[in-house]
Amino acid sequence: MEGPVHDPEPPIQGSPAQALQESEARYRLLVEHAPDAIVMLDMSQGRFVDCNAKAVELFEADRETLLQHGPASLSPPTQPDGRASDLAARDYIRRCLAGEFPAFEWTHRTLGGRDVACEVRLVAMPDQGRPLVRGSITDISWRKDLEREQARLADRLQAAQKLESLGLLAGGIAHDFNNLLAVILGYADLALGAAGTDPVMQDTLDRLRGASLQARELTDQLLVYSGRGPNRQEVVDLSALVAQELAILEVAVGRKGQLRSELVDMDLRVSGDPGQLQQIVLNLVGNAGDALADPSGRIHVSTRAAQLDAETLDSCQIRSEGLVPGPVVQLQVRDTGGGMPPAVLARIFDPFFTTKPEGHGLGLAAVGGIVRSHGGALRVTSREGSGTEFTVWLPATQARAQAAPQAGSAESWRGRGHVLVADDEAAVREVTQALLEALGFTVHAVDSGDAVLAAVLRAPDAYDVALLDVTMHGMDGVEARGALQALAPALPVLLVSGFAREEALSVLREGGPVAFLRKPYGLQDLREALQALRPA
Repeated sequence: MEGPVHDPEPPIQGSPAQALQESEARYRLLVEHAPDAIVMLDMSQGRFVDCNAKAVELFEADRETLLQHGPASLSPPTQPDGRASDLAARDYIRRCLAGEFPAFEWTHRTLGGRDVACEVRLVAMPDQGRPLVRGSITDISWRKDLEREQARLADRLQAAQKLESLGLLAGGIAHDFNNLLAVILGYADLALGAAGTDPVMQDTLDRLRGASLQARELTDQLLVYSGRGPNRQEVVDLSALVAQELAILEVAVGRKGQLRSELVDMDLRVSGDPGQLQQIVLNLVGNAGDALADPSGRIHVSTRAAQLDAETLDSCQIRSEGLVPGPVVQLQVRDTGGGMPPAVLARIFDPFFTTKPEGHGLGLAAVGGIVRSHGGALRVTSREGSGTEFTVWLPATQARAQAAPQAGSAESWRGRGHVLVADDEAAVREVTQALLEALGFTVHAVDSGDAVLAAVLRAPDAYDVALLDVTMHGMDGVEARGALQALAPALPVLLVSGFAREEALSVLREGGPVAFLRKPYGLQDLREALQALRPA
């Protein structure tokens, strides 16, 4: 007869059994309080058989629930290296069981459905013949977020440097080209005056002049892209401006698709150049029309008051550094066309890049420049087969529109007196002198700002007007005008330039008679500027 069953005797202190118990307790303590999530995977069952508190926290589950799962149910379909999760997991575990110690990045999916970027290290654990694998899992989400933010900032810096270098190139080309156009346009006007009534000569010169003006529009777009373009500031009702442009565009777009508008909020006031804001609408709607494959396609244009938040601002391809989250006016153009692949989307704001069989590729580059120069932001989203959406945000203003000035310069107006002309381009000096003489002025032409001061010092009362190029080697026109304030404060100054520099604009707000004329200018442009500066 068997005797009673007794509980096993407790291990004698210092015995191998007690040492094993203490070792297991220390191991459990280390595992439970480890900074990483630790799981034990039984390969024969395909699920976890042990885990620590950090693993419970990482996978957003209680211990009992977590131990019912394995890597297959706690991973998204694919991993950062592009492989399917099940194939990648089998590869890493095979290497681990073969004696390697794999360490790799892995995306785990919590029971709450959230993906977590992790770093995993595997170690094979002997256990009476069972294939056990211990996984140490470190949450590296913060590192991945930091890397993404660094990459985003690096992309933004690279884009800004690219814009700056392209802008300098575009501005330099436009400046030099405008000087050539000033010569062509000026001599065309002089020739027109001398052509008399010869219809053939008149027609020829009109065509030459028209081509010069078209070329000026092209350089204007280059200058706008570079951020140095002509820009007059007015209070503009964006909804009213869009409604006016859509009335014209509806006819052109009607052959390609359906144009719909939703101008929800009227009296959406922004401060800007009406002509340049019109270019935004014309280019965006025109491009949307070109994207439509058949007349059933649709273009939707809308305006509204909006509140721009930081996240949306960060997502913009074009943004002005001074723009901050807050109240804005929004313009959106959306089409149902074929959309753009990522490679095209990445380049659409580059000057001269175009996917059209014909065209110079300056439309969207100019739009980007206009948005930047108006202190706004622009975001474009597009997917092949899903259409494209352009959204423009411009700072809202509470100012009221001013009444338009009355036009008035008669073509018969003629000047009198002595004009001091300064330009470091000989051809521009010569044609400007010829134009001024055709208007009735006596002209003294010099090639620098220093020469202007020397001429005025020699004869302080000899000149009735000074015409100064803003951009000259040495002392430029702005600096010369500032020096003239001390020598001849009452001398009217006409500043001329191919682009409106901030220094020139600030000078126009200072005391003394001063005006600004943009290159290239013709006879009538010069006449009107001088008449406004010297009406008597």
